Amino acid sequence: MRNKFILYGLLNLLFIFIFSSCTDERLTDFSSETSSGQEMTIYLHTKEATFVESRNGDETEVLDNVVVYALDADGQVLKNIYQQLDNRNYVTMYIPEGASSLFAICNYDNPDELLQKKNLDEIKELKITIENYEEAYKGCYVMSSIDAVAIEGTTLNIPVYRVAAHFDVKINFAPESEEEQTFDITSVMLYNIPNVTWVVRHGEDKENNTLPLSANSNDAMYSNGSLSSEAFLSNQTVDFIRETDGTSEADDIDYTLSFDMFENRRGGVDRDNYPWPSSYQDNKQLYKAEIAKGEQFEYATYLKITGVYKVGNGLVREVSYKIYLGENNFSDYNVYRNYKYDYTITIKSGTSDGIDTRVEAENLTSMKVYASLDEPLDAHFNAVRAMVYSPGNWEMYVKNPDATPWLEISTSELYIPNKLDNTGQNVNAAQYKLEGSGGITYVYIHTDEYVPEQTSPQQNDLQQVRSGIICYKNNTGAIQELEVKQYPAQLVILDYYDALTVKHVKDTFFVERILEEKNIEWGFKEYWSLTMDNLITTGQWDGLSNTRKLFETALHGDGFEGDTNDPGLDLPGLEDPAYPGVSSMPTNVAVGYAIAKNRDRNGNGRIDYDEIVWYMPAMKELKAIYEHLERKEVDFEATTEKFASSTPSAAGPNAANPGRFYYIKMATGDISLAMRNRSYNVLCCRRKGAWQGNADAGGSGGVTIPDGEYEDEDFIMPKTETSN
Repeated sequence: MRNKFILYGLLNLLFIFIFSSCTDERLTDFSSETSSGQEMTIYLHTKEATFVESRNGDETEVLDNVVVYALDADGQVLKNIYQQLDNRNYVTMYIPEGASSLFAICNYDNPDELLQKKNLDEIKELKITIENYEEAYKGCYVMSSIDAVAIEGTTLNIPVYRVAAHFDVKINFAPESEEEQTFDITSVMLYNIPNVTWVVRHGEDKENNTLPLSANSNDAMYSNGSLSSEAFLSNQTVDFIRETDGTSEADDIDYTLSFDMFENRRGGVDRDNYPWPSSYQDNKQLYKAEIAKGEQFEYATYLKITGVYKVGNGLVREVSYKIYLGENNFSDYNVYRNYKYDYTITIKSGTSDGIDTRVEAENLTSMKVYASLDEPLDAHFNAVRAMVYSPGNWEMYVKNPDATPWLEISTSELYIPNKLDNTGQNVNAAQYKLEGSGGITYVYIHTDEYVPEQTSPQQNDLQQVRSGIICYKNNTGAIQELEVKQYPAQLVILDYYDALTVKHVKDTFFVERILEEKNIEWGFKEYWSLTMDNLITTGQWDGLSNTRKLFETALHGDGFEGDTNDPGLDLPGLEDPAYPGVSSMPTNVAVGYAIAKNRDRNGNGRIDYDEIVWYMPAMKELKAIYEHLERKEVDFEATTEKFASSTPSAAGPNAANPGRFYYIKMATGDISLAMRNRSYNVLCCRRKGAWQGNADAGGSGGVTIPDGEYEDEDFIMPKTETSN
């Protein structure tokens, strides 16, 4: 064991030298030196988001990086600096003679673009564009000053404002009738979401009580004096969380959702003098959707909540509710930047009765299945929830299952292998056919992983999908179909000469293409263990080994003595678990998110060590993915954003900071270090031809390890060219 620790020490020293060239972005100064001036400490603070509560009933303030401009009296840039902020909110800058004010922009994706700006007018013409609503928040908000701050003394506070608004929405079901009723949401959509905004606010601001009630013509969506439809995203699907079974008490919250968006200031009507019809004087909110039909509010943002409303054992309707966003629920259609909106939406009825203009309803008289299957699923294991409504008995089955053995259905979101034992078949197990009685039932569509047989990245077909059909019918006999499509994994080759093993390394793995979640915290904050310390040097290549070791460290620490789940690893150290008292890896941290993409093959209700085949890539693997992306051999979402690796960096015992990890800027391929409390994207991978489970997911569901490989798990070096 002593020799082992000596070896670890030597490796650490060697790798400190090798990787000293990795970027840890601290301070970049692109301005010329000046002969006179003063040094100033500049403190940045996020301006508190104005809080709007729509019914009488802490947002992230991360500063990741900053560009600070020193301006003269005419707004010309005399000097600028770019600095990565490591858990601090200040920078030190040398202020040149003639500078009279400072201006700051934080968390911008491309700081090089900012550093090219010559004056304040150019800075204020900067825009941010996005391709989907989720990009309004990328782990931290872009923030900027509103006005330049005059220079006084040797320290200065600069307030910065978020360019986006944040919404927290709670939906509760509280029917007015005492008759038994249920409501099940099938989708939530966002309409009229801007895809562009100014980095620096334009126009008047409500904070100064100067914003006119009419629509704001300074929004970035205007082109030649009028709103452009191309400045808005197509309808966006918003994920929601089901908190109850839909039959809760009136005060309970049944569903929650949250989202961020750019400002959309479409104005409003005079809340005191608008001529509401007499029947709406006491319930003005019921008329808001009718007002929105006016041309002025054509592009006002609204939520559309759709679901199935059931009354007793009789009437069943598909109902949609339009909720226009704004400061209140009856007269305002403005969404402001740097605002936090807290909405409580109460659903009381499944019909408009010709009064509530926000409600659209249609009676359901036949079987209907609601499932989000418009786009192909990713290459890893999937479980897609579908809501089935039928007025009578129904049947659902996989069409031609022999041709699509990868496609199954069940009543359990957790995959339960379909196997026979002495207790008989589990009714919740994955299978090819289900039957049910009338009413609402939740069914889960399971897909196996799609890892094609190929040997070269040039064989990756970026347009290819496989598809299967799920049929459903009720007692009327009419058969309807759902098509399930799935992307294949994409092959990547990591090819380089390893100075440590003095061997040519050729490692092959597959990569996914869809980010089901974005901006996930790396985790393990302020946590140190000898295992993680070793991964700083030994964890540069093999993300599968990293992921499994982080999994064990999270649940068990470095020591396993007496643990029934001990995988038999000889890991050094005795540090306690990073996440004590849990039986599975938390999914709100990066490695837990990756582990959740695996399948519980043995049916014990959790992902075990040997069942981890989809993993979080190591630093060198991310670099290889970038190189294949540059050659257009792979494709995936958010290719211009930051992606976290499973390779940790330093975090000492009782650390004063959260610790660090390696990440890549996928737009440029640059490798950098970030604090572990930062939230970046996670792209998951699968090793080619190693640690593969039983294809039929039956029997014991065990996972085998190829003979002659990975025998010593103290640390795993890359495989040689001949062993792959």
